[in-house]
Amino acid sequence: MSSEELHRLINLDTIETMFILATFILLTAIVQKLKPTFSLSYNKNSKPSYLKAKMIAKLVASASIYLGGLYYYYFIDLSERSWLSMWALPISFIMYNTYIWVFTNISKRRDRCKNL
Repeated sequence: MSSEELHRLINLDTIETMFILATFILLTAIVQKLKPTFSLSYNKNSKPSYLKAKMIAKLVASASIYLGGLYYYYFIDLSERSWLSMWALPISFIMYNTYIWVFTNISKRRDRCKNL
């Protein structure tokens, strides 16, 4: 197996893992919409705005990861090793956690402003 074939297989595995991760996040958002107690942090914070913010974060993260995987599949030369092939999955996890943090903080500030 040549190095080009090996890089292509590694990059295709990375893309497949990105799509699996995005699908998993999307499914957890759907299940959370149907059953809000599914969230791990439900006992800590069960406000509807907080749960809605987490669901929106999951949907946005899933869409971003899907778009990243599609970009990676169609516009990157898969036969070469690139910076994206090494950082695609860590960036996906970082984006997911960042979206959750941002949207939950927005919902906290909205709740705080409503209570004033």
